[in-house]
Amino acid sequence: MNGLRLLIALVCATAWSQEDQEWTVALEPAHAVQVCALIAGQVVRVAVQEGALVNTGDTLLCLDDTDLCLAEAEYRIAYERSQRFLDRVQQLNQHALLSAQELEDAQYQAQAAQLRWQRAQLELQRTHILAPQRGLVAQCAVQVGELTTVRQVLLQIIDPIDLQAKLFLPLDQLSALRLHQPVTAQVPATGQHLKGRIERISPLSDPQSGRCAVQVRFPQAGPRLKPGTLIQVQLTNPQPLHGGKER
Repeated sequence: MNGLRLLIALVCATAWSQEDQEWTVALEPAHAVQVCALIAGQVVRVAVQEGALVNTGDTLLCLDDTDLCLAEAEYRIAYERSQRFLDRVQQLNQHALLSAQELEDAQYQAQAAQLRWQRAQLELQRTHILAPQRGLVAQCAVQVGELTTVRQVLLQIIDPIDLQAKLFLPLDQLSALRLHQPVTAQVPATGQHLKGRIERISPLSDPQSGRCAVQVRFPQAGPRLKPGTLIQVQLTNPQPLHGGKER
């Protein structure tokens, strides 16, 4: 056991032969979401521009809803008709003028008509693309008049507050890292300093490069810097506590 501990200590010492190590990487949003089309249609309105701040539920763009409005109205009328028919059947059944099977058939038809109407309502709602979260519109990939397809990416919304960076480190350096470890960085272009922490250490490595992704979060960095800004990230060798454990 002592020999194993000595071997681990030697590996860590070799991996961190320098007290600090630096990597130049680009900042990226900590949270980003791609807004996709759930139905195919023609864009009739784009309500936002790139760089606009949106809140959850804001309208981003609209698709042509002419055909779907007609379909929704048709299914609504069919549902209302089935309900009126069901009411008459129930009254006749109470007076033993219709069989239980006829009542059951009328109930089934009314339920089926209701489901068709609800589906038509849902399709109609999907012509209005809404913001799923608060953030900045980073990219708008469609214009008025264009035809969209199902699952096509229409916009991208990013969190303007927190930023992150990804480092790809050799496996022999991961043993000296820990989650929430403090990280410092500098913006070479402006000299600004950032303070962050290790948010995630990937359990998987790239089989070709032999490196793992380490995600570093910089809270509240967004108002000062934009995604894409190059920074120099500095990792400091964690100081061990008594007994050989990191703090």
